[in-house]
Parts: sequence; C-alpha cells; structure tokens
Amino acid sequence: PDLALAISITHDVSAEARAVATSASMGSFVHARLSTPGGSAIKSGGHAVWLADELARIVREIVRDQKAARIHVFPACPVAFAFLLGQRSAALGPVTMYEYDFGVSKTYRPGMST
Repeated sequence: PDLALAISITHDVSAEARAVATSASMGSFVHARLSTPGGSAIKSGGHAVWLADELARIVREIVRDQKAARIHVFPACPVAFAFLLGQRSAALGPVTMYEYDFGVSKTYRPGMST
C-alpha cells in the first residue's frame, strides 16, 4: 500500500490531506507537524535543513517498515522547505507531490511524481 504524508508547517492540513488519501485508498496516513504552525515556524535555514533531514529519516523508516510502494505528500510549507525535502526524495522512493488548488476545486491535486 501507499503512504500519505501530510506536512503541516504553515498551517494544519491533516483534514484536507486525509480526505484525499481516504478517497484514493492510499493506505497509511502520517501527519508531520510542528507544535506551533505558522509563517515563522521555521526559524532559519539551518532549522529547515534539520527538519528536512529528520522528516526524511522518519519517513524512510516508515516506508521500510510498511513496505510502502509510493509516498503521497500533501505539504503546507514554505517552498524552500519543499525544495530541501525534494533533495532527499531519492532516499524515500517514488513520490507524488500534491498541490492545493486555491481556485476551483479547493482541494489537493497531484502536481508531480518521481
């Protein structure tokens, strides 16, 4: 089964991500979040790198333990953090990144896949 990963840094996206993951029968759902989400939740570039490294490490363990075939990522984070996480994506396996459609559908839709 696939793994759905909601990343709540700027705001909580767990409900929206879970709705998409459930309707698509993605399997396991993981919610990675900071204790206080918001625009200033990431304190510095070093903090962002540390967060990306830790998230990649934890997700690798989950993928290994659950034998997930693909990771579906639902981010609410600064684009710089998404870039840092993307640099680590080869270690995670196949990834589909979702983007939130603020226009018509008001939901997450697949953006790109590796």
